[in-house]
Amino acid sequence: MAAAVLMPFAASAGFTQSDTISAGDVGKSLQNGKVYVVSENTTIERPSDSANSALYVANGATAVIYIPKNVTLTVKGGGANGTTGGGAGI
Repeated sequence: MAAAVLMPFAASAGFTQSDTISAGDVGKSLQNGKVYVVSENTTIERPSDSANSALYVANGATAVIYIPKNVTLTVKGGGANGTTGGGAGI
């Protein structure tokens, strides 16, 4: 897996844990020190009735999203709705 190439670099930078990102991860909070691997083409879309982003980085956190060659990650924000403002994808 291509992520195995990244892990030594990520570990030397202090990223010691890995997780995945998949289509079901709407509203997922990316945590400090983690490498998130996208293993297949993935689209995550913020629901129009949500005030949160489709994916977000936890307050004060630094995370890595690793997308191998020939794999895509599309994260869509939401439009404004009445009194709810539009939201960012990430």
